[in-house]
Amino acid sequence: MYHAPREVEVDGPCAASFGYGSRSFSVKAAGAFALLAIWFALGTIAFYYFKQLSLTDAFLTAVYFRVQPGSLWVLYAFWGQCVLFGIVVSIFQHVSASVAALEE
Repeated sequence: MYHAPREVEVDGPCAASFGYGSRSFSVKAAGAFALLAIWFALGTIAFYYFKQLSLTDAFLTAVYFRVQPGSLWVLYAFWGQCVLFGIVVSIFQHVSASVAALEE
């Protein structure tokens, strides 16, 4: 069975920015990154089935490298901005709270 190495405590205002002191930043943000992956996967599936795009074109459209005419793209782009902004805010909200706790 694998046991993670013990964490090293790092002090200072930059410590929280990089996730030191409790768990690594990537572990804390894993849920947010999973939501991003799910969002892009669902977008790829939607463009593949509803717009009849190839899998490559559907993926490139889902990750905003291509633009497709029509209401599906407008809807996806609008909700994508809302979802991605919310995930980014949730990731960095923890970082700012950690920095505030260190400053106290």
